[in-house]
Amino acid sequence: PIDVIKTRIQTSPLECSTPRMRTMWKILIREGGVKALFRGIGITVFRAFAVNGIIFPVYEFVSMQLEDARFGDHTLVIDHIYREKVDIK
Repeated sequence: PIDVIKTRIQTSPLECSTPRMRTMWKILIREGGVKALFRGIGITVFRAFAVNGIIFPVYEFVSMQLEDARFGDHTLVIDHIYREKVDIK
């Protein structure tokens, strides 16, 4: 529902004053009932799965590449920090 309200606010005409979230909530309920708050939820959920399915593997890949560049292996950064503080070699 918040995403629907945000989208309606973003697409409101520029010449009109931008409605606040509470005002847009009331307008949506008046015009389409509670069902209007859930319009487009299917595509939003699909988009979230698709985006997160791409973002997490890319994040992991980049994280490993940065660790390799700094430490030369896949050892976690925290392990190197711990070894330096305790002087474990």
